[in-house]
Amino acid sequence: MAITKTDVLDTLADARLASIRFRVGPVTVSAAGYRKVAEYIEADAIKIKVGGKGTDPSYFMDSNTLRFPSDSESSNERRATILHECTHALIDIEELHVLRLEGEVAAHLAQYAYLMRLNGNPPFDDSDKAAVADALRRIHASKHPVSVIQVAFIHNLHNAKGFDKTIEHKFVSKLFKDIAGVYADVGDRAWLTDLGVPPTAEMGLRRVLEYAIRRTKSPRPPPRSPFDLPARRRERTLL
Repeated sequence: MAITKTDVLDTLADARLASIRFRVGPVTVSAAGYRKVAEYIEADAIKIKVGGKGTDPSYFMDSNTLRFPSDSESSNERRATILHECTHALIDIEELHVLRLEGEVAAHLAQYAYLMRLNGNPPFDDSDKAAVADALRRIHASKHPVSVIQVAFIHNLHNAKGFDKTIEHKFVSKLFKDIAGVYADVGDRAWLTDLGVPPTAEMGLRRVLEYAIRRTKSPRPPPRSPFDLPARRRERTLL
């Protein structure tokens, strides 16, 4: 069954999103941000299209379009996938100058935090202090990629303990390596382009003026990525 506009808006209005708020660099994942995305979708400033069977869910910044396959997963997986793609839409709306992989880290963490919130079954028991300590040791010591779901769990992004957390550089940089294997064509220094979603007239004067002001500002190159800086300066840049 294909994902529809109603499905997307229903997901973005889910009250359970109110318990999820965290930051990855300049990207803030929050219920307020997703309400903004819903506003743009309702006004058709962001469009939704259905691709063929097996099509990868995607958000296209050049056309401000969400695309979903004609077939989809279970109910909770559908919702989590929708949230992932809407995180990319939020970055586009707010014109955040981030690396493409940084945007993917934020989207994947949002997806899995929400999925754990829906399923109520994180990868290990919250009450098992030994399991948590072991996971932390492995993440800090390992030179291998860290899974997104581990980072989401360790930071409690799926519950109140992780509300308003900032994901530290050491976790984000490991996830870069993890996600880079999936997005081999992206490159770890590729910046997002085609940022900005023009609002429609029906969205009101405030949104139209916000967009116009951003358009009239002098173009500026993207800031240097914290991941290009010497190790001693990275933490200060992200925090």
